[in-house]
Amino acid sequence: MYGCTLSPEAKLQNEIIADVYWEAASGCPHRAFHIDRIAINGDLTLRVDSGRTADVPWFIQCYRQGIATRIDARRKAGLPVPDSVNLAPEVDVDAD
Repeated sequence: MYGCTLSPEAKLQNEIIADVYWEAASGCPHRAFHIDRIAINGDLTLRVDSGRTADVPWFIQCYRQGIATRIDARRKAGLPVPDSVNLAPEVDVDAD
């Protein structure tokens, strides 16, 4: 049986997406927001219910703070963090 083995760099990239970017975004809950996509560099596409964009700046601040907190925790735990990690990713808003 043939399998696909990720390179160490790809494995680390997947960890950063899941353990840093995704966890940071989902740690900023809001009923009017829906995460559509998180890119490899942490850029996020956020779908916002019609007329509910007032809390977007709060979400962006929460997301970026969550990233910084998770990166700091990884470093303190001795886990690898790529030099290219994006601490201030862009958030694109798609208002319904």
